[in-house]
This record gives sequence, structure tokens and C-alpha cells, in this order.
Amino acid sequence: MIYVGYGLQKSASSFAWQIAQCIAESAGFMQEPLYARYLPASCDEGFVSFEQFDINEISSRVPADQLMVIKTHSPLLDDSNARRKLLLDGHIKAMATFRDPRDAAVAVYDIAPIERQVGSARSFSRVQSMKDAIDLISDNLWNLQTWLDEPAVLQISFRELSQSPMISCSRIAQHIGIAVDSAKIMAQFQSGARPIKEFNKGTAGRYKFIMNEDDLQYCQESFGDMMDRIARLSNPRAG
Repeated sequence: MIYVGYGLQKSASSFAWQIAQCIAESAGFMQEPLYARYLPASCDEGFVSFEQFDINEISSRVPADQLMVIKTHSPLLDDSNARRKLLLDGHIKAMATFRDPRDAAVAVYDIAPIERQVGSARSFSRVQSMKDAIDLISDNLWNLQTWLDEPAVLQISFRELSQSPMISCSRIAQHIGIAVDSAKIMAQFQSGARPIKEFNKGTAGRYKFIMNEDDLQYCQESFGDMMDRIARLSNPRAG
């Protein structure tokens, strides 16, 4: 089986993916050999783009008694609806991480000059202004929505991952179907034995101190509805 970790950019999706990897490996499903056997060489340590990766073909080759954890920023939906069918038929499972898109845009704006400095070809390196960062996140919110619209997808907020990662670990393990000691899993990150990749540690709501009025208005115009939806998902008790 394949377990997919989708994430809105800068929503701690790499951290969630690593937690899922640790859970799989705690049950004996070592990820590197699976990646080497089933993924194209162009896939970086399990990170895939569905536009360049035939998950239907790979899913048919990964045995049902194995568990391979992959990460993507691609949408669930495609022209043939094949990826959604895999999910609905139980051939893959998935989680989706999300964050207030205004905070995500601030995180993208922060990382952009660093990406340029190291000569990165990633889309972040092309961000020159806060408007660019807002546009980048806006362009990816439809991808997020395709995952959030499916009840079978486990939804995990940046707030939960950053403030209560033990809870996230327990929920991911339960969703995958593997019993784990969440404290032992998280101890691998706390000890530094498993460094966290690209985990933006920004405080929730930081956009309030970074964005000006024009930025905030542009966010409202660009993705006001998704801001409201994500706020409800991040704070279910408030809803």
C-alpha cells in the first residue's frame, strides 16, 4: 500500500511525512529500499510530482503487505479521476497538512532570498515580493482543496503539528493502521537522531505583524473563502 502525504507549501508537510515514515519503519517497512525498488530515480527520497509520476502503475506494483510513504504537493484530482479512485477503493491512504494561507505566504516570502542564494530552481526562488508569495500560495490552494474535500483523507493543521506533534503522530499511526508508542517515535526528532526537514517554526498568526493593509486586502481577494475554511479546520472548537 502507498500512504500519501500531501501538504500545502510551508505547512510542516515534510515533518508530517517524516512522522509517517518513522511509523512505517517502526513496523519493519524500511522506506529507502522501497523507494529504490518502486520509484523512478528522479523522485527525491519519496517526494513525487503526480504530473510526472504514474501512481496507478506504481500502486499496482507495491504489494498490499508493504507500506511505502510518499510526499507530494500535487492535487488529488486529475483528468481521468484515477488518483481519487485509488483513494476511494482503498488502494492508497492519504493525509493533508494545511495552514493559514497568509502565514504560508509569509513563510514563502522569508525563504525566497535563501533559495536564490543557494541557487535553487524551486518556485520559491522566483518570489520577489509579498504579492508574489501570496500568488504562489493562491495557485496551490486548489490542490489543497481537492484533498480536503475527501472524508477519507486525514486532515492535520500546522497548528497541531507545531504545538502538539504527539497528537499528530498518534492520529497518523491510527489512520495508517499501525500501533505505535508515539513518545518513542517523537523522541527520534527530539533527540536529533532524525533531523526535521524544512520545518518552518513560525508562530501561527505571524502574518499580522508582517503584512501591510494592501497585502491583507489582496489575500482576502485572492483566497478569502479558503482562509475561512482553514480557520474552521484549525480551530474546530471555535466553529
